[in-house]
Amino acid sequence: MVRIMVQHLMDIGQGRKEGQDIPDVIQARNREKTGKTAPAEGLYLEKIYLSEEELRADLPDDTEIISKKNKERITQ
Repeated sequence: MVRIMVQHLMDIGQGRKEGQDIPDVIQARNREKTGKTAPAEGLYLEKIYLSEEELRADLPDDTEIISKKNKERITQ
């Protein structure tokens, strides 16, 4: 799934797809709607955040976060 999402984001960045398509692709749960899969070379997990506080500590102050808990937009 990560490689699929990476390729989708790369396609958006290169103007081949629209960013607003992401929720529809995820909700469809249909592999055929996603397109290609990114190659495995160079993809790795760099960091896992176990709490929102850890995440906030790494982000710039003006970053907007959408919290899953209360589904509200939060800004630092």
